[in-house]
Amino acid sequence: MAASPLPPLPSRFTISAPGKTILLGEHAVVYGHQAVAASIGLRTTAQFTRPAAVAAPDGVTAPLVVATMGLEWVIDGARLLDPTCRWEAVWDASQCHASLLASAAATVVTTEQARRAFHAFCTIARLAAAQAVTPPAEAAARLPAGGFSLEYASALPVGAGLGSSAAFNVVTAAVWSRVFGLLSDGEPHHTADSPGARRTWHAADLARINAIALEGERVMHGTPSGLDNTLSTYGGICLYTPQNMRRLPPLTGHAFTLVDTGVPKDTQHQLTLVRERLDRWPGVYQPLLESIHALGLAFEQVFVDDADGKTDPVAFLREAITTNHLLLQALGVSHPSLDALVDLARARGLAAKMTGAGGGGCALIYHAAPPGLSPEEGAAHVAELHAVIRASHPGMTIQQAVVGDIGVCLHDSL
Repeated sequence: MAASPLPPLPSRFTISAPGKTILLGEHAVVYGHQAVAASIGLRTTAQFTRPAAVAAPDGVTAPLVVATMGLEWVIDGARLLDPTCRWEAVWDASQCHASLLASAAATVVTTEQARRAFHAFCTIARLAAAQAVTPPAEAAARLPAGGFSLEYASALPVGAGLGSSAAFNVVTAAVWSRVFGLLSDGEPHHTADSPGARRTWHAADLARINAIALEGERVMHGTPSGLDNTLSTYGGICLYTPQNMRRLPPLTGHAFTLVDTGVPKDTQHQLTLVRERLDRWPGVYQPLLESIHALGLAFEQVFVDDADGKTDPVAFLREAITTNHLLLQALGVSHPSLDALVDLARARGLAAKMTGAGGGGCALIYHAAPPGLSPEEGAAHVAELHAVIRASHPGMTIQQAVVGDIGVCLHDSL
């Protein structure tokens, strides 16, 4: 029986997904303690355009042009979706990647990172095809005539602990799900600054995207927790342990700045450092992890359980963020560049902490004005801090970060 036709695709559409940050709980969460994590308004986008912006090479009926991370691949769609063709063979047959990989200036990732991203891309495409087309061998015949181009762009630095790979995998899962007709058109998401400009999907569609994206994360990271792709899919803020994740109401009225130190970090090295110290001096380091856990519990009490509003959430969050960084310093996972940012913020009555595994990467600055200052005076403190950071650390990147931004979405026009 002939397969039913796929819904018509527009000639162009754009999908985006957010990164993530940990507000409270780095490292302790690895040992089963509670962390507070949130999506952030630094997003990865993928723009779909058909037909492909390239003449089809000989023997290729559905060329796919994929531009991401400073690389460009021209992929044979039939090979990509052939479940009997190993992904390495698809990589080897793809045009353009070799010359670009040879130019360090053209890339922002290593060859191995590029290969893992390519492998994840193939895995996600085949999973979406398998859910939409029976038998899977017919999937390539369902691609848009003339193929398509897919151009990625991201505000998320690679390897900074902000969930850049998860955002890539979630966006890729949403694109392929849409190509194969697995997603509804979604519903408009209204905000004051962009009413109806973004469309979000229903729970069943989001669950599909999340499950497919998790397989891409497994390709890239082995045994991911699932936190990064889930926050990128659904957005918002959550309480998280390795055994459970609980989504929370929006964290409104709290503004943050994210500062990328530009110092490369090695997450596995940082995790190993903590493990070695914990094994060597459990009486010293276990209480530090338990104290970080206590901050996560206190956050839950203030922002979820305190219905009477007896605790000032701004004052609590300012103190909790500062305390969390001091505990991470004591664990030995911070870095002089991160400590310098925290000191600059604290000197102006603001709170800041490292976010992620540490040893480099990013710091999160909380904009809450010190007690006794008006919102305007508080904003002036933040602006002054940004100016000082730019002057004293010109290699660092400063970005406003919407904490709890919406998850993966379709843009009506970009």
